[in-house]
Amino acid sequence: MYLKHPYHKGGHMGFLESGSRIYNTIQWGGYANDLAEKDVVSKLKVLTNAGYQWDASKSKLVLPHSWSGMQTDTPWVHTSVQNCKLCSLDHNVIFNNFGIIPQRCMDCWKICCTIPDFNHLMRMKQMQQNWFVTSSKCGIELRDYTPKHYGAYFYTGSLDEGRDVFPVLKEKIEDEVGPDVHIILKRACTEFEIARGPSPAWYLSPAQKDIIELIEHYVDHRGTNIRQDDIIKIHVMAKWMLWAHANGDMSYVPYNGGMKLFADYVQYQEGDIDEIKEMMVTKVDEAKNSVKQKEVATTDISTVSLSETPKEMIGDHDELT
Repeated sequence: MYLKHPYHKGGHMGFLESGSRIYNTIQWGGYANDLAEKDVVSKLKVLTNAGYQWDASKSKLVLPHSWSGMQTDTPWVHTSVQNCKLCSLDHNVIFNNFGIIPQRCMDCWKICCTIPDFNHLMRMKQMQQNWFVTSSKCGIELRDYTPKHYGAYFYTGSLDEGRDVFPVLKEKIEDEVGPDVHIILKRACTEFEIARGPSPAWYLSPAQKDIIELIEHYVDHRGTNIRQDDIIKIHVMAKWMLWAHANGDMSYVPYNGGMKLFADYVQYQEGDIDEIKEMMVTKVDEAKNSVKQKEVATTDISTVSLSETPKEMIGDHDELT
């Protein structure tokens, strides 16, 4: 039977539009239970809701864009990448969508650094370029649950390795970056401990292991760790400077030719007020004369459209800034 509009049985709730809590209570049995056990599409529906699509040629879930594409919106500069790590799969897919901490993540031990300012961040980047013991990255901390502006991370594969590397790395950082860098050894990603509690108690249940096995079989995660191109690193470092300026960290200025990214305000709180007023009249006259000398045509203000104003300057602005 052809229905012109979606069928609704009572109220405005459509077929298969109830919450997952409702469908999770379905009591499957017999042949239907066998179907439910093999229904991979339903089990991985959270991924299709997140934008993944089934690739018929591979029978795999893939993102509409290629995994091998270079990520440009990252805050991090990476020095080296361990091919054995599958962070995009383990964190972005398994943890973010299913709340499960994979075993690979439990076996990841990080030496984490809190960097005091932009200048130390640049020193850290230089130091990491000459550090070949472990994979590492550094950059700006955009996450609102990490109470710092800059960070650096060094990755090891076990608690034993982390403890062995820690004193060597600490000494190197103190010598080449500075003694003001705070360093700790922690287990896996910050998000895991916030969401799942203290890391000593983590474990995988049999059901979670089954879900991970299902995901690893059906999700195409090729190329999740690729070398970061130099053009991306340059782009990221330029954003670092803007971040430093936005947070009042002027240690970036020497790296910007001794200049701030934006001109300072003219301040009027000090000085003889009559001299200031006279100076303002003089500056206006100079500006007018400059316009005349350049023979700039006068524009009727009624013909000026908002499109001629930079879009970032259009809108409601706090008059106190």
